[in-house]
Amino acid sequence: MTNDFRNIVGAELVKLRTLPATLITTATTMIGTAVLAAVFAAGQERLGDSPSAAEAAPRAVEYRHIGFILLGILAVASE
Repeated sequence: MTNDFRNIVGAELVKLRTLPATLITTATTMIGTAVLAAVFAAGQERLGDSPSAAEAAPRAVEYRHIGFILLGILAVASE
C-alpha cells in the first residue's frame, strides 16, 4: 500500500467522522434495526406464531441496508 493511498483513506475517514449526518444516520440505522426486529417479533406473536429473535432479526437486517446506502450517499454528496 502506498503512502498516497493511505493519505486518501485517512482523509476520507476524517471526513466521515466529522460529518454530523454520519453519526445521526448510523445511530438511526442501528436503533431502527432493533425497533424493526421487535416489531417483526410482535407481528409474529399476533399471528399466533411463537416469536423468535433468530427469525425476526434477519428480516430487520434487510432493511438496515437502506441506512448504509444513505450513509454512502451522504458521504459522496458532502464533497
